[in-house]
Amino acid sequence: MSEEQAPTVAADRLERFVADALRHYDVPEEDANIVAGLMVEADLLGHETHGVFRLRSIWPASGMAGAIRRRAWPWSPSARLRR
Repeated sequence: MSEEQAPTVAADRLERFVADALRHYDVPEEDANIVAGLMVEADLLGHETHGVFRLRSIWPASGMAGAIRRRAWPWSPSARLRR
């Protein structure tokens, strides 16, 4: 599909889809929302290689099940560093 034929999806709708997909695979809600927001933001900034495109590589059906660490404490996106 060429860029001219690619569908247009509202950013907030795409972010909800990505977060829902991540939550479906047991990613905690806060982490799913953060990751989804970052993926969509990357696309909006023109960094497609770090955007929603990456969802395919972490999707269990892709053969890379476990590529996303569902409960990767303490290094999940919502983790905070202590100083």
